[in-house]
Amino acid sequence: MSLNDLNRKIYKEDSEIEKREHEKDSFDPSIVSSSRDEEFKKEKFWEREEKGLRPEQKQIIKKGIMAVGLVAAFVMLGVLVVKIKQSAFNEKRVKVTIEGPEVVDSTQTMSYRVKYENDNRVDLKDAKLRFNYSENFRPEDTLNFKHENHANGRIDLGNIDARARGEFEIKGKFYAPRDHTVYLNVTLSYVPSNLDSVFEAKTRLGVNVQTSPLFLEVVAPLETSRGNQVEYVIDYRNISDQSFDNLRIKVDYPEGFVFSSADPHPSEGEVFWYLGTVNSRQGGKIRVTGSLNGDRGQQKIIQASIGAIKESGEFLAYNTRQEKTKLVGSPLFISQEINGLKNANVNPGETLYYTIDYRNDGNVGLRDVIITVDFESRVLDFSRLELRSGSYDVFKNKFTWKASDLPELFNLAPGAKGKISFSVPILGQIPVKGENDENFRIISVASIDSPDIPNPLNANKIVSSNRIEAKLNSRVVLQALGYYKNEQIQNSGPLPPEVGKETSYVISWKVINVSNDISDTEVVSSLPSGVKWTGKFYPSQESIFFNERTNQIIWKIGNLKNGTGILDSPREVNFQISFAPQENQVGNTAVLLNPSVLKARDIFTGADVRVETKEKTTNLPEDSFISATGYRIIRSGN
Repeated sequence: MSLNDLNRKIYKEDSEIEKREHEKDSFDPSIVSSSRDEEFKKEKFWEREEKGLRPEQKQIIKKGIMAVGLVAAFVMLGVLVVKIKQSAFNEKRVKVTIEGPEVVDSTQTMSYRVKYENDNRVDLKDAKLRFNYSENFRPEDTLNFKHENHANGRIDLGNIDARARGEFEIKGKFYAPRDHTVYLNVTLSYVPSNLDSVFEAKTRLGVNVQTSPLFLEVVAPLETSRGNQVEYVIDYRNISDQSFDNLRIKVDYPEGFVFSSADPHPSEGEVFWYLGTVNSRQGGKIRVTGSLNGDRGQQKIIQASIGAIKESGEFLAYNTRQEKTKLVGSPLFISQEINGLKNANVNPGETLYYTIDYRNDGNVGLRDVIITVDFESRVLDFSRLELRSGSYDVFKNKFTWKASDLPELFNLAPGAKGKISFSVPILGQIPVKGENDENFRIISVASIDSPDIPNPLNANKIVSSNRIEAKLNSRVVLQALGYYKNEQIQNSGPLPPEVGKETSYVISWKVINVSNDISDTEVVSSLPSGVKWTGKFYPSQESIFFNERTNQIIWKIGNLKNGTGILDSPREVNFQISFAPQENQVGNTAVLLNPSVLKARDIFTGADVRVETKEKTTNLPEDSFISATGYRIIRSGN
């Protein structure tokens, strides 16, 4: 049988070979396979894990998804509630407006309506209308309107309902310069009922004031030569039907202006005049003189304002005016100095040395030049004038120099210059007969002129001049006197003073002030070691202090008017001191008080005042009660 036939016979389906029985052993495939399968199944070595989640895991995940979904639902519900709540309020739906005249006249009562609106679905709590305005507007008293200060007021509205509107009327008057704009500011503050924050809605209205209740005019020269004297006239008047209290005028001078004098005199510095109450239809004038300096062609502007001082201390103008003066050129130049200074503070008894410089700044010579100096003063002693050339007119207080005095004035060539000098002393005793005899000035105006200087048609002739002034410092006198016999304070102890025994004295400080008010006045001295302060002084209202550690005595006077000690009694204080002489002082005098020093400030001139006296000893010639030998120290029993 061939191999192929045998193979077919063996592997033939339903072959007899497969049906043959054979001996079973442990290597029989069927047995081995069956036993192995049972063993593996029994020990689960080949048992395969099921894929996917087990049922208990699926149950946990299912519960987690349900919980997350529930939380998300709650969050979405909260967000939805917040969104709905927030949409119930929008600050853009809260509005405030102000309506009323935007062009007004001063002092006329005006009415303004403030409207507010809440277009939200929620109420507004703690609502307030706040008003802010400058002091140019004065609101009238209105129901529910509360004045907080000079620039603020408010109305408490309380709650504003949802979808509600309202309005409020405020009335007042404007006080401002012509063409001045005053702003009325309104703020609505509130808290939405669904929130805790404070919100605000704002508005503003500008109001132009066309007229002023106070007339003001400034008159100034259109042109002047540099250095020349100028005069400004300020005219004011109340043209309204009501009175104004605490009015004042403020002047802002041009740059280069040197103040000389004013009528009436300024109330504060050189720029303020206190007018007080100006009734309806009342007014007045102020004249100010001085000199203008600057470059040729410059416009010099002076500004005057009438108004009052605000609560904040700032000046509130009701009306303001300005005027210009043009500086023009002059071929002649003149300038003067006092003691080498353009302006100076001087003292009684002092000699003033004047120097006048002049020159021709033009391109041609000028003929017949005349130089003059006019004086305005009550305190100069012209009887002791020293003048080398020229003439002095005693009736006009005027100096004059012509070509007969200075030959170069016949024809002052281009670029030519010269110098004039003279001196005049100040009176030693200043004439003070009343309170108005104060703040003395020594004013001199030097001028130079020539007929060759052009005189344009319809214009003033340009004459060069120069004005300077000296302010007179007040004379202050300090006296330190000592007494054993005194009417106000009783003294005790032996005279002459004896070794080891205590004797008391009274020191008297007296102050005299002549011509100007002074401020911050105090007198300072000290006691030598061994001299005691008893604590007694008179008058009791005087501010006098003693420092035990330094032995210093300070008397604080403060302000002291002019004429003190001349128109009335000197300012005086008396205080008691005592001492017990020592053996080494026998036959000598003893010092009771060290030198005394007065310090103050002159309000008119701004100068510091200092006066010093010598020390005081037991030698007191001013006390007639003390004998000629009663001041020398003796031993007890002598």
